[in-house]
This record gives sequence, C-alpha cells and structure tokens, in this order.
Amino acid sequence: LDQEKMSALEPLLAEYARRKAKGRHLTYDVLYEEYCGRVEAAYSYTQFKERLKDYEGRHDYVFHNEHRPGHEMQVDYAGDNLYVTDPHTGETRKVYVLMCVLPCSGEAFAIGMYTTRMEEFFHGLSACMTAYGGVPEVVKSDNMTQWVKKYDRYEPSLNDAAIAWALHYGTQIDNCRVRKPRDKGAVEGLVYQAYRYIYSRIERGDGNGEPMVFHSLEELNAELFSLTDSFNRRLMQGRPYSRQLRFEEYEREFLKPLPETPFLFRYEKRCTIKSGYHVRVD
Repeated sequence: LDQEKMSALEPLLAEYARRKAKGRHLTYDVLYEEYCGRVEAAYSYTQFKERLKDYEGRHDYVFHNEHRPGHEMQVDYAGDNLYVTDPHTGETRKVYVLMCVLPCSGEAFAIGMYTTRMEEFFHGLSACMTAYGGVPEVVKSDNMTQWVKKYDRYEPSLNDAAIAWALHYGTQIDNCRVRKPRDKGAVEGLVYQAYRYIYSRIERGDGNGEPMVFHSLEELNAELFSLTDSFNRRLMQGRPYSRQLRFEEYEREFLKPLPETPFLFRYEKRCTIKSGYHVRVD
C-alpha cells in the first residue's frame, strides 16, 4: 500500500516543489488538499509534508535567502581593472569590468568597457539582458552617477537615460542605501569570486608565467564571456548543480521577454541659434 501511495505522489513532487517556491502564500495544507483530490490512495498530511520537504531539500527548490526567481538583477563595477595593449606601441589602455548577477540562481555576466560613461554603461546592461534571454523585474546597484541624478533614501532622482532604458526593457531601477554593501551582497560576492576565478586565469595566461595580453576590447570581452560561461557551468561548492543549470531549470522561465530591439542610447544637445541659423552636431 505504501508503494502504491509513493507511486502516485512521486510524479507530483517536482510540480509541488516548484509551485511552493514560486508562491509566497502557498502552504503545505493547500497542496495537501489538492493532492488528496488527485490520487486514490493518499498519505496522511504528516507523511505528505515529510516527503515533500525531503524532496525540496534534495533538489534545493527552497533557498535560505529571500531572492525570488526572475525578480532582481544586481550590478556593480569590479574594483580592479583589466587592460588592452596596443600591438604596435605596447601602450596599455584601462578597461572597466561591469559585473551582473541574478542572486536567485547565481547566473553571472561580465563585460569590459573603455569608460564608465552612460552610453557604455547602458550598452553593457543591454548586453547582459540579451545574454540572459530575458528581463528581471528589478535592476539594483549602488548610487551610480550613470543613472542616479540625486540620491534620496526613499525615492532617488533618476536621469532621463536611466528612465528611458528602464521603460524600454519594462523593468524597475532600485538603488542601495548609502554605505550599505549588504544591499547588493550577491554582486559583491560575485566580484570577489571573479577575482579568484576569472582574473586569476587571465593572470596565469598559458601557464608560462605571463598573463594574457589582449590587443582589442573585442578580444578581451571574448575571453571574459568564455571564462564567465565556464564559471557558470562549474558545480557550485558543496552543490550537485551549477549556476547555469539552476538558472535554466529554475529561473529563466520567470524572466520577462526581451523587447524586439535593443536599447539605443539617445544623445541630446542644446544649442543656441545664432545669426547664421546653423548649429553643429558632432
């Protein structure tokens, strides 16, 4: 009889675990009522709850944090820079690395840029959305001047470009409180892990004691994308799954669809019309 009950419950466990993780107000009692109506031979409530909790523990559908799938993406710049070397002169040019992470699954993204100006910053965020194949409900960072015009604890004033970007992707921008690094602990942790995994492999190079040398930003980003992909695919410490596997199986479906076209940064210039009735646009 017990084998018969387990055979009826087992195909339902994955569905119940996913729904329990997704619905903040869904309880074991409600699921048990539904379960009793779907099978002929049902476990008692206590046995049902034990088996479902055991399944959740083994498959990690219930996390010890409060991050909901598809809800938030955290953004930050890495403190250490990378460099592109001119192949003719040997001169180096600084590259800033933008880090993004979905805290629920841990899926990471990194891209390098020559400056942190708004046009490159929003290009990096858009590239991240494309890489994820979807849009989270909220994008959070510290009070970057690229999008926070004036900081306010309750309602920061965003610049026009940030508002346009958020409207284009159908997401919301959230800022961290000043001097509260725990507000974006996931991306802070990602930056630290990136130093250990991505940066260390760039510094190791081919194993000959010399770091990798990049002659263009495209070349550097290709290596960043490759190493980040490898970082996402590797098994997490103490876990039988990778960040990418958890993202694909658990979080991707909760992301909102991408817009038909990527965001285009708009430049605006205010001109005074002189007597010649001409203005110059660079």
